[in-house]
Amino acid sequence: MLAVSARGGGKEVLLLDARRVEHIKDEADLRRFFSLTERVNKEIGRSNVSYADESLRSRLDT
Repeated sequence: MLAVSARGGGKEVLLLDARRVEHIKDEADLRRFFSLTERVNKEIGRSNVSYADESLRSRLDT
């Protein structure tokens, strides 16, 4: 529901299956998971995804 609402508001959404990413504990782990060389928010900026305040917001649902 949250992702649908965000998409309806024109925001990009990345969904990760917690069972597949349970080993990710911090941003460094997330960078390794996606094979990124820069900080996650910088890589998102390079991919032409715009976001208002240059911060990456995350939502964890358990």
